Amino acid sequence: MSNFMFRTVKMDDLDDVFELIKSNSGGMSSLLSSKGNIKRQIKRSTSSFKKKTDFLENEKYLFVLEELDLRKIIGISGIEAVVGCEHPFYVYKIDREHVLNSQLNLAYDRETISLVNDYTNVSELCSLFLDRNYRKFGLGSYLSRIRFLFIRIFPERFFNKVVADLRGVIDADGGSPFWQSLGKKFFDIEYNEAIQKISSANYYPLADILPKHPIYLNFLSKEAINVIGKTHINTKPVLDILSSEGFTYYNYVNVFDAGPIVECQKNKIKTIKKVKECYVTGQKDKLTTDKKKLVANMRLDFKAMLSNVDFINNKEVILPKKILKAMQLKIGDQILIL
Repeated sequence: MSNFMFRTVKMDDLDDVFELIKSNSGGMSSLLSSKGNIKRQIKRSTSSFKKKTDFLENEKYLFVLEELDLRKIIGISGIEAVVGCEHPFYVYKIDREHVLNSQLNLAYDRETISLVNDYTNVSELCSLFLDRNYRKFGLGSYLSRIRFLFIRIFPERFFNKVVADLRGVIDADGGSPFWQSLGKKFFDIEYNEAIQKISSANYYPLADILPKHPIYLNFLSKEAINVIGKTHINTKPVLDILSSEGFTYYNYVNVFDAGPIVECQKNKIKTIKKVKECYVTGQKDKLTTDKKKLVANMRLDFKAMLSNVDFINNKEVILPKKILKAMQLKIGDQILIL
């Protein structure tokens, strides 16, 4: 699969990224699908890769997966370096309280849901999407994990805590049972319109629109309660990847569809802990090892490809000539191998 490259997004990718996002029927609130907005996000990303980071501001890093033979963008993923600082990052928190009344001989637990802004000074994984025609190759896992390689190379560009806001359960009509039962009672528009309006406004209106006080879950519909903290069927593989990396759900959910928010300290992410730092000390037309590994440069102009690797020792490796050429590597360069 060496004809695929993971790399930083470029403005020349705009048309391909626009077509890719349009094919995502569920929408993507972190990369709204108007071409103008995607252009602004790409511009913001290219600026972020060029910036010096004496302190974290509003950086966003977008990566694309390119099918080199077709020169076509088939996937995208990203990282918001700063969440919950300049703009509140509102989520719902699920709490449980124990009720005990000795006079009535009653004892039971009841759950509440509250609008909170607990996530401040965190970085967020975002904008993950892979063309459906390429999902059978296992590329989605790498498209997600390349972000951890970039964090490993440039830890100073990210906060210690990394979160992911995962898409919740959507019904056959494209609506959210959770939004229908809760959010729509306070903001009388449909789910998809709510995502577009509120996300494009940086979540500012939420504190004014949604309930300010805890609500007992048993006031919601059974359909809404059943989807709280659960992911859309197409997002389940993403949750599985993040869980295997050490991300955990702590009863925080998305305000639109109640999808789970998962989190992990960056230095505890499995990929960041296990990746090897090596030097390229040789190149060959054909290597002895057939097994593919993910090879990444260690530059802001980030590139990564799947390649076979011959290890000379724990720190020195030989790579195929075509990989060095495609990734613009040379003998002596430092790389990461996963």
